[in-house]
Amino acid sequence: MAETGLKSTGKLEGVKAWKKCVWKSIYLETGAQSFGENMQGIAILVVMQGVIHFFGKPGEESFFLREYEVCLLSVAPPFYKIAVQEETHLLMCIFHLDIVPFSKDMLAALTPFYKRGGHRHTILKMNDITCSFVKLLYEYLKKGFESDLLFEIKRQELFLLLFATYPKQELASFFFPLIGDDIQFQEFVISNYSKAKNVQNLAQMANYSTSGFIKKFKRYFHESPHQWMSRHKAKLILDEICSSQTSLKEVAYKFNFSTYQHFVDFCKMQFGVAPSRLR
Repeated sequence: MAETGLKSTGKLEGVKAWKKCVWKSIYLETGAQSFGENMQGIAILVVMQGVIHFFGKPGEESFFLREYEVCLLSVAPPFYKIAVQEETHLLMCIFHLDIVPFSKDMLAALTPFYKRGGHRHTILKMNDITCSFVKLLYEYLKKGFESDLLFEIKRQELFLLLFATYPKQELASFFFPLIGDDIQFQEFVISNYSKAKNVQNLAQMANYSTSGFIKKFKRYFHESPHQWMSRHKAKLILDEICSSQTSLKEVAYKFNFSTYQHFVDFCKMQFGVAPSRLR
């Protein structure tokens, strides 16, 4: 994968937008800029060289990320403002909240060590093992070795290395975007959104008023439930179209579209092409 500046990476378009996990090698020039634009999900940042000053979102403190340090962020509107204090090279892993059960089980073990209400970003100093990991990963990216399977395996490998070499109390603070306040609400949404016809229906399933549900949803997912549900519904539809022989009209019916044309319009909006082009 070519090394790029952050602003030149662009939005992951079409089918690529629904990869479970993506690793990137990024160079940042000095100066003030935004971080996280055109990204959605969880970001693991590993600084290979340089210094970045992150200005906190509402309710968060600002923090610095320096050479051979790693942090974990939730990237969604509002985005971070950063000041790159010297030319910086970082590796970044972006993945969605609905991560595989392998990681969920590991994160669940940290819950007893998590201090509720904490939103301070914990920075981990890389050790010999994690340094070796990121250097090898960088070589993979530099030589263009990339695949969905490889990227997900490397994310899981990093999780394993962190859990094997850092204290649980420190990891609980580091992983707070994934195990933080009211994770049960987030897990409920992830487990049930595909069964709901719309936002109102999902709110009823959660025993909330629609307005109360929307307010809480935005607090934990940093976007409206309609936007989030549309994006994740699109991911399920894409998987169905690409991995099954179900007719497109049956797919439209399965996902509760009122008409086939509505289904076509949805695919064009989410993927930029008609469903027949996806298959």
